[in-house]
Amino acid sequence: SASTSGLSSPRAHDVAVIMFTSGTTALPKPVPLTHAGLLWSCRAKAQAEEHVLGLRYASAEREHRGTLAFLPTFHVIGFTNNFLYNLTVGARCLVHADASSVPLSSSLMLRACAELRPSLLDTVPVLLEQQLPLSSTAAATLRDCDAVLYGGAAMAESSCAAFGAARISLHSQYGQTELGGMIMIGGSGAPYGGMRVVPGARAWL
Repeated sequence: SASTSGLSSPRAHDVAVIMFTSGTTALPKPVPLTHAGLLWSCRAKAQAEEHVLGLRYASAEREHRGTLAFLPTFHVIGFTNNFLYNLTVGARCLVHADASSVPLSSSLMLRACAELRPSLLDTVPVLLEQQLPLSSTAAATLRDCDAVLYGGAAMAESSCAAFGAARISLHSQYGQTELGGMIMIGGSGAPYGGMRVVPGARAWL
């Protein structure tokens, strides 16, 4: 149309979105994320799920029931891990009813997990730590997830130990706010704070 005729087509390294960090541990700051960067993040997440978590979308051995990111789309985890990622790899994006108030509550997150039964729950430490001490119902609900991923802030070592004792597959991830997707992921059996680079990533020192 005449209104768009003078515009150039977007390029891979053009900025796709400016996402503000949540400010969990510092003041919020704007982070420009490119088209190529977001797509790489989605593909890297798929590789991490396959090689670290053992999930494959085409595998009949372990059905992938979809993802639940209990965060809004203006948060990078909600935007990338439970929207763009799903469009990229063809995974189900699970969405629960809107919360009646803000901030979102850990009880509503647990209810969403129980009703939607995701393979992956993607959230932040504060919503998980509000579940402690874990009731038998909460533990069973989170255990039903193939993996519970958290990022955006650190989780207390004692909290990690409590989830581990309940046999919940808890994994830390790093890189969401600065990169629009994980660059490092922790294993449920890793020492506290231990993470490894996701498959396909390269590091320069």
